[in-house]
Amino acid sequence: MSTIAETARRCSERINLRVEPEVDEYLRHAAFLEHKSLSAFMLDAAYERARNVIEEQQRIELSAAEFSRVLDDLDRPAEVVAPLLKLAERAGARPAWWRTA
Repeated sequence: MSTIAETARRCSERINLRVEPEVDEYLRHAAFLEHKSLSAFMLDAAYERARNVIEEQQRIELSAAEFSRVLDDLDRPAEVVAPLLKLAERAGARPAWWRTA
């Protein structure tokens, strides 16, 4: 376990907040109940919320029917979209797996 001094050396960024007195009192009370400093309490809560927000944005949830449809779509042979093929050929990029229609 790291000491407070070791943690302070690793942490170089600072975040400042202004809050109403009632919010300050509420946060300090919650931190006290968890036996944490106010900074540790706020950092834990904010970090956990940030992780949840990012995870929600990166995860796709599908019903069983939606998942089945995606699998069916992936199993179908790809269709060549002529305008995109022409654009790729003009740019000099034509993947080997791309067949002309």
